[in-house]
Amino acid sequence: MGELPQTDEETLTTFPEEWKNEFEGLLYLGYLQKEVTSIPFHRFVIRTLTVNDKLEISLLVKPYLETIGYNRAYKSAIVAAGLVSVDGKELVPTSKNTNVLRQKYDYVTDNWYDVVIDFLYRELDQLEEQVIRVLQELGILESPGADTVFVLDGEGNDNPKGGS
Repeated sequence: MGELPQTDEETLTTFPEEWKNEFEGLLYLGYLQKEVTSIPFHRFVIRTLTVNDKLEISLLVKPYLETIGYNRAYKSAIVAAGLVSVDGKELVPTSKNTNVLRQKYDYVTDNWYDVVIDFLYRELDQLEEQVIRVLQELGILESPGADTVFVLDGEGNDNPKGGS
């Protein structure tokens, strides 16, 4: 691995070559993509969500927070964010100056029915769970165990250890 400059006068003008692959790997840690063909005559490509995707989702669904439609809005936003393509085509063209997630969300909520959204939501949930299993097997993420902050009480509720 490369060393940092030894003096204050030395500054890096480019990212050290020997570190690029190691840091580039962080861009993919947690990234999974999958093709879903379970809905006849259609092919969906989905991917795991980034932190930015999840933050944007929270803003998209905020107007529905205290309503009966919140769950539906949330699932639709998750599907829109995780959707790479449908039948080999992007839902909306990618552009740096537009909110692509908002456009995809509007398309999904305006045109698709619950059955498709629910199905793709479950597929995305399974993909996110697969990331956790892979990270646990690689030893990057610990399996939940005795050192967890929350414990299940007799009724199946999560409660902080040693608290109420």
